[in-house]
Amino acid sequence: MGANTINPPSLMESSKKSLITGIVAIVIIVAAVLFLAIKFYPGKSPTSGTDSTNALDKQVVLKLVSSEEKLTLAEKQAVFQSLAGEKIRQYNFTEAERFQIIKALNK
Repeated sequence: MGANTINPPSLMESSKKSLITGIVAIVIIVAAVLFLAIKFYPGKSPTSGTDSTNALDKQVVLKLVSSEEKLTLAEKQAVFQSLAGEKIRQYNFTEAERFQIIKALNK
């Protein structure tokens, strides 16, 4: 009778199983949240294109960056969006104009 008896799992074994199950559940939840965040709230990268409602004309960009005033955050974002993607090639800025834009964005 003693050789064929089944012993219930010890407290340590059930504790280890609970810990592993908890860690796996947390990893799955974090992965799901990250997946959904990326899917429904994609970040905007400088090369992801421009929003045409916020894009500025080349002359407006040059006027903004030629000012000695520090650009506001909204102005910096508008200038940056206007230059993202293919726009920078379309505007065909000179080396001096590019330097001026970079300088204004870094103020």
